[in-house]
Amino acid sequence: NDVRVEKSIFSLIDTAIIKVPASARLQQDGAIPTESVETAKQFQEGDKVTIRLGYDDDLQEEFAGFVKRVNFTTPCEIECEGFSWQLRKKSLARSWKNAAIKDILKQIIAGTDITLSSDIPDISFNGIFTLNDEDGTQALDRLKKEMFLTVYFIEGNQLYVGLEQTAQINREVKYRLGWNTIKDDQLKYRRAEDTKVRMRVNYKNAKGKSVHKIYGKAGGIEKVKECGTIPNSDLLERLLNAKAREFWYARYKGKITTFIAPFSQHGWKATITDDKYPERNGSYMITSIGVQFGVGGARRMVGIGKSLTNNQNVLTES
Repeated sequence: NDVRVEKSIFSLIDTAIIKVPASARLQQDGAIPTESVETAKQFQEGDKVTIRLGYDDDLQEEFAGFVKRVNFTTPCEIECEGFSWQLRKKSLARSWKNAAIKDILKQIIAGTDITLSSDIPDISFNGIFTLNDEDGTQALDRLKKEMFLTVYFIEGNQLYVGLEQTAQINREVKYRLGWNTIKDDQLKYRRAEDTKVRMRVNYKNAKGKSVHKIYGKAGGIEKVKECGTIPNSDLLERLLNAKAREFWYARYKGKITTFIAPFSQHGWKATITDDKYPERNGSYMITSIGVQFGVGGARRMVGIGKSLTNNQNVLTES
């Protein structure tokens, strides 16, 4: 009856909801079914799920994951979660000292079907990183918050962890507003000079001393960040500016609605042409993807974020 998929570069968890008739005839091994079955009883938590959608048998994979919950409703509703589901099923209790992020990640994903993206940068967690019987999603949330990292899944089971969302910008989709878009009235443009950001950060240096610094200018968005050990100012500035760019840069903000073709995914580069306002033409980060497919038709909602065309401003210490 209906399929809905949600994915974002800001979330570790991909989700999907599938609705099917409450009863149906189930065909297996080519045999002709003669009796109806209760569809909710055909699915169990942990069943693998792949959703492929498209037109004229040209199908693209929109989701890969597992059944999280089956709701005995009419129509039957199957809630699904991406490969973060496997991380919830394991518990970690151990410590690392001055460890490479990749080494920590290898332990977090051990025993799962998850692979690590080749684009993960060579960065380290300086100091002691301890997990006390936390599951894999909680461990990744800790890394995300303490190191200002971006954490999300690519193409189903591939995990990306990095300072910024740069893993897939070599993949491109082209949108011409009013041409191959159905709706773009949720899309707003903001100039970098219209927004001020100031970030206060508390952290420990390589010697374990507590340090407090302020970056940016007052009069706009104010953010306070608590960090662990940051061994040098270069890493601190890269981490802070990666976070600040979520709030402060020339960009479109909002969503455009298209058919499910052209295919696109979160983390890709969207090249936008605006015939009415050509000064807005350029390439932007796709921050999220929402797909709806059912008896009422098919739509793709594309979240648009920071500019990949314009040079990005940086915060400096106040």
